[in-house]
Amino acid sequence: MRAILVSLFIAVICSTSVRAQVLCVNCYDQNAQVNTGTNLVLNGSFENHDCGVWPGFWDVYCPSSGSYTCDIQNWTCTGGGAATYTLIFDATTTTVPDGLVAAYMGNAFAEFCGAVEDTSCLVTTGCVVTGIPAGFPTNEADYGGGAGVSIHQAVSGLTVGSAYVLEFWAGGEAFSLPGVFAVDIGFGNIFLHCKPTTPGAIGTRYEIVFQATSTTHTIKFTNWGHMSSSCSEVIVDDVRLMETASQPTADFTIDQTGCGFTVNFINESTGGGAPFLWTMGDGTTYTTTDVTHTYTTPGTYTVTLTLSGSGCGAGGDTLSQTVTVAEPAAIEALFTAVQEDQCSGLNVSTTNLSTGPAGMVYTWDMGDGTTIVGYTAVHTYNEVGTYTITLTAYDPICDETDDFEVIIVVLPSPLVNQDIVVPNIFSPNRDGLNDDFFPIPGAGSNVTLTVWNRWGIKMFETSGAYKPWNGRTPGNKPVPDGVYFYILEYKIPCTGSYIEGKEEGYVHVVGSTL
Repeated sequence: MRAILVSLFIAVICSTSVRAQVLCVNCYDQNAQVNTGTNLVLNGSFENHDCGVWPGFWDVYCPSSGSYTCDIQNWTCTGGGAATYTLIFDATTTTVPDGLVAAYMGNAFAEFCGAVEDTSCLVTTGCVVTGIPAGFPTNEADYGGGAGVSIHQAVSGLTVGSAYVLEFWAGGEAFSLPGVFAVDIGFGNIFLHCKPTTPGAIGTRYEIVFQATSTTHTIKFTNWGHMSSSCSEVIVDDVRLMETASQPTADFTIDQTGCGFTVNFINESTGGGAPFLWTMGDGTTYTTTDVTHTYTTPGTYTVTLTLSGSGCGAGGDTLSQTVTVAEPAAIEALFTAVQEDQCSGLNVSTTNLSTGPAGMVYTWDMGDGTTIVGYTAVHTYNEVGTYTITLTAYDPICDETDDFEVIIVVLPSPLVNQDIVVPNIFSPNRDGLNDDFFPIPGAGSNVTLTVWNRWGIKMFETSGAYKPWNGRTPGNKPVPDGVYFYILEYKIPCTGSYIEGKEEGYVHVVGSTL
């Protein structure tokens, strides 16, 4: 047996499903590793061993009792018989894929189909061999009988439900027909071809992807021998077990902030990359990561994102969502405006009643050169007067605009927001100038005024609504010129409270008409 591995040419030979927990089995004509990651198998390169030396032959091997079994660190040899052996095969006589040595399992021929060199019962599908009758393969007792010879290792730390890939290299005896060996990862034997490998040829790299059903799985290789009456060895190396990449999950969000029939679809898938396939529900498809699509008619559409799996055991995923598109919302600018409580001055506030899509921009022209941007506006004018307030509602997505105007009269503030300055003289001579003491616009019933002469006789008093004193007595006769005493009282409601006060003093009447 001589196996020299020199070519890096890769050819995928097969991919087939064999059991419910086995996702696929691949085999490659290659020497390169096809997976990367942390190897959960200890001493999968078989470099560590505690074997003796068989001088003049394969350098190292380890006989144990009647059968020849090698104590390879972290691996256990079982089965076989006195004539079988498992030993370390080193690189002094041939080239192996990883490091210096490989595991070498030897056995005699096996009668797979009931006779030596009979292969009529075997069916090869991809990488997997089937069709072996029940009870076979088998061999003589000295060669392990129906058990064959095996090496195995229990690997812990797996996650139930996660996918794992077992990768290894195998080469067969160079001078015989193809053999059959088995791999058990916890679901029973998977039979694989062990092809004859001559010096200068390359072996086969196998890849088995399975779904863990326990936190510990035992990896087991078994050889019953080849199907010819000559040599029957199987070489195994580069045994690697690692978790596969996470399976893809399709996911996307829908953004309808665009104008009308244009919709953005944002890809938020995980665990896989391209290729992506979008079907938009109207006969349109895309293969880009994200999609911006414009529908031509209103309606409800089912959008589907499909992720294709790649690699052994990598499944795909699909997600569908519905999207409803309609005509762009009409814009209508509308508002009311009022002067706030006159107690607070010349303040005007607005109430926005506009309708339209989300994200509109509102601009207020307050009619005095002031511009305010925002949903509502509050503004203090410098002077009383009549102003035209204009609201412009703008949709930046669809570039649509609408305007609305309101005319408002800004009134002066009432008495309570002014300084009350009481005059100390007036001339009720009916010449139209300074005839009354003293006008207070809008005072109403909230202000009272009482006037007495120097002898304490009441000359004037408001009754009901406030009115100024015209310089006459209660009998409507002009008072003589002189000094009079007054009391001015007010209590005016304002913004849920009162502004109140009292003024008193003397006023001089001159030029009275007697």
